[in-house]
Amino acid sequence: MNSFARKDFFFCLGIWLAIEIFCFGLLPLLRLAEPNPPIEVWFKASLIGGIGGAALIAYGTHLAASAMAKGKPPRRPMNLLISLLSWLGLLGIAFPLMFASAQVFAKLLTLTKI
Repeated sequence: MNSFARKDFFFCLGIWLAIEIFCFGLLPLLRLAEPNPPIEVWFKASLIGGIGGAALIAYGTHLAASAMAKGKPPRRPMNLLISLLSWLGLLGIAFPLMFASAQVFAKLLTLTKI
């Protein structure tokens, strides 16, 4: 793994960890998320998604840097692959935000039940 990919990997892991602490640590403390067994399933899925997402982004960066090291920009299929890897990685990193928004909106709907 080259230095750009390593830097992206650890940067994405840091962002994911901050989101993870907020969504699975702070929200249950504020009682905006229910601390019942389904949260554990979401947490395990988020671990896989976050670490896998950071790895996908790093691999996309590695592919792009490898293509540029050869002296020419990557061709269209390689660009599409790099973009796909990056977007899938972002989905994995942002996975806890889906959990958090669903929990907060569910809590708001139960509070404003008419």
